[in-house]
Amino acid sequence: MSSAALPRSGRVPDDTTSFVGRRQAVSQVRKLLATSRLVTLTGVGGVGKSRLAISVARRLQRAFPDGCWLVDLDRLTDASLLDTEVSAELGVFDQSGRSPREALLSHLRGRRLLLVLDGCDRFVEECGTLVAEVLAEAPEVRVLATSREPLRVAGEHIWPVPPLDVPRSGRAGAGQREAVLLFEQRAAAVLPGFRVDEGNRDAVVRLCRQLDGLP
Repeated sequence: MSSAALPRSGRVPDDTTSFVGRRQAVSQVRKLLATSRLVTLTGVGGVGKSRLAISVARRLQRAFPDGCWLVDLDRLTDASLLDTEVSAELGVFDQSGRSPREALLSHLRGRRLLLVLDGCDRFVEECGTLVAEVLAEAPEVRVLATSREPLRVAGEHIWPVPPLDVPRSGRAGAGQREAVLLFEQRAAAVLPGFRVDEGNRDAVVRLCRQLDGLP
């Protein structure tokens, strides 16, 4: 029996909180995906790689007739299950007796979609091998990956994700910096009416600087 048809809508979660800053980053990554079939967002843990990747994917959904698909690899504990996990997220269920890799590649051939592999850190080598095969077998598929290190695949474009912009001090203009704006919005979510003002600006700026601008 052949495998089920791949849905066309894609699967990218909606934003549950506001996306502060990164407007230029989103624009740059989108442009890279227009010319490169593999873009890997790199950076330290907590810098915002996943959120940036999801934001880019949400804005590109109309550009891919077969959808944008997010595969969260953080919960993957066994590298041997990588193909099965990706297939499950794509809605590919094969009963033909083929290997998960063969079934996955078969479904991706001829499709125009964006595959977002989020959290390749623990299985960089395995993810790199899979991505290389996908790019070779499915020429209309593009891949946006997040990882603390590159996948080291031919044609990979590496985009280091920087921390949020942090003010040097609590002086005028500090409240417009990305890190401070994010702090203010998240604090207001649990303490309605919270604002960064003259009375707390120095403390907020110190905290943002101690966190090195990590979201």
